[in-house]
Amino acid sequence: MSRKIVVSVSGKGGTGKTTLTALLLKWIIKNTEEIALV
Repeated sequence: MSRKIVVSVSGKGGTGKTTLTALLLKWIIKNTEEIALV
């Protein structure tokens, strides 16, 4: 998963920081929910 995020950053050239932050938060929340379910 982490690699996909890095690829997205290099692909966009690091221009959309707001979008990246939202993506990271979404990903973290998803992982937290999965851990909570376990």
